[in-house]
Amino acid sequence: MTDSISLRPAYRTLPSLTFSQAEVNFILGHSLRSLYEDLLNMPVPAHLEMLLVQLEKRDRDQKLGG
Repeated sequence: MTDSISLRPAYRTLPSLTFSQAEVNFILGHSLRSLYEDLLNMPVPAHLEMLLVQLEKRDRDQKLGG
């Protein structure tokens, strides 16, 4: 026979916070920017830059060719 076990998480509810969409965007943007700032300032590795050049050339050729 199984005992009745509550599957609800054991936490207390906190007062609700309400943010506008603009505030959420600002908070997330600021957080992500500060988290990835060092990575974004690093140079693109040469092999990836070479692939990008090849893709851009192929894209240009396709647009010119029809």
